[in-house]
Amino acid sequence: MNVFGKTIITGEVNHYVNTFWSYVVFVAETSIFLIAGVNIGVQVMYFTDIIFGDEVWIAIFVYFVCIFARFFSITCFIKWLQNLGYGMTMKEAFIIAFTGLKGAIGISLAMLVFENTSYA
Repeated sequence: MNVFGKTIITGEVNHYVNTFWSYVVFVAETSIFLIAGVNIGVQVMYFTDIIFGDEVWIAIFVYFVCIFARFFSITCFIKWLQNLGYGMTMKEAFIIAFTGLKGAIGISLAMLVFENTSYA
């Protein structure tokens, strides 16, 4: 970037730069999912007492509580969200409430919480 905030990269080179960074993101996300999958597989294979039947129902309950909390927080601010930026419809608010935090960032945060033993 130059002093005024515009990039010095030409249009032809810009395509290659975007392709490179897309590949880097793909490799990073694939690595995170691979590490998370191996970690979960090892935990389930060696420690079969990790998940009990009651905990499955608690996890399902917590999932629906999280969806409700996201929907509630979005509907509290829907008037502001409709007037800011591109605007937001109720249809988009439902989609945002049900999608939540998923993907590589959510898995990375879950792995950090799982590996953190400072609370024990």
